[in-house]
Amino acid sequence: MIKNQKLRAVCCAVALALMLAACEQSAPTIPATTLAAGTPAAVNTAILPATGVPPATAVSSSPTTAPVATVAAPTGPAPTKGATLAPTAAPAAATPTRTSLNMRTVDWMQVVTTDPNLQYDPSVAPPPGVQHGPWVKLKASDFLQGHALIDPDRILFADISGDGQEEAIISIFSGGTAGNFGLLIYTVANGAPILADSVAGYKIGGTADGSLLKVTEPIYQGWEPNCCPSGFFITRYRLQANRLVQVTRDEQPIPEARKMTVDKFYELLAGRNYADAYNNFLSAAYRAGHPFGNWSAGYANTLSFVATTSDNLDGSVKVDLVAHNKTGSGEVVRHYNGTWRLRWVSTARFKQWVLDSASFVEVQ
Repeated sequence: MIKNQKLRAVCCAVALALMLAACEQSAPTIPATTLAAGTPAAVNTAILPATGVPPATAVSSSPTTAPVATVAAPTGPAPTKGATLAPTAAPAAATPTRTSLNMRTVDWMQVVTTDPNLQYDPSVAPPPGVQHGPWVKLKASDFLQGHALIDPDRILFADISGDGQEEAIISIFSGGTAGNFGLLIYTVANGAPILADSVAGYKIGGTADGSLLKVTEPIYQGWEPNCCPSGFFITRYRLQANRLVQVTRDEQPIPEARKMTVDKFYELLAGRNYADAYNNFLSAAYRAGHPFGNWSAGYANTLSFVATTSDNLDGSVKVDLVAHNKTGSGEVVRHYNGTWRLRWVSTARFKQWVLDSASFVEVQ
């Protein structure tokens, strides 16, 4: 009995050893993969079997290997055990990638005259003696039209998108004293220039400010001569996703316009247009201390005057005033020297210099 039990134990041990040997010979060997430094340990699930188990790879000298699932696997030899895998190239993007282009060598005459966003009219000639460029109109705007300044020295080339690719900013010139009516901003797509965006305005100008487009446009309150605005709007843009995005917008008063404002004030007084001079050229603080009735009464006996103005170094405006006044005994001439200090006022409808405080003395 004991002998039979020992015999059965020996047989079971031998059978177990043979079974383990067979399993070791047929088991698939999965190679250990070492990722290159800096490569993320990501798994490309597109090359895995449906079960989610990594496919077996032939690596050892054992003649027996496990069957490999048939999938869309990469071509080329299988990596050997312990080999270092190079990073896998990313698949091509679904949308075309942006290709760099030297915008300074582009035929801009060809671009603006064939751009589907523009209406080109070859019958509109530039003013006599002035070479500007082809006449075009932005189809999406009734205002932005004129001569495209396509000479290379008149085009602003600047990287306003911040991606290393220069954009081309083309001015649209009115052909006269109105200056530029707008700017066309061209960028690059698929290796060719395309119209990304535009800015319309009156006497508008564009310069590069680092990686931004700095656009200047004059500020007129309405009384200024066309040559001489009271200030400028300064707007900075960045090109983002082929659209201009406003970054900052400021007002820049023109210091020289202070004297012009004082001259206009005295012009209105000379024409007895007291209400306009008072309401539109005197500051709220000055008007608060000088009610209109009392202030205008001061000119009741003024027959005429001559005001000569000049700029002071401190920004104030000097006035030399010779007035002819009516008195009970006849006419008297009085001479005054004084100074006006001005301040810039900016509201939704009103942007200009105004006369804020004065200091006058009579000259004997």
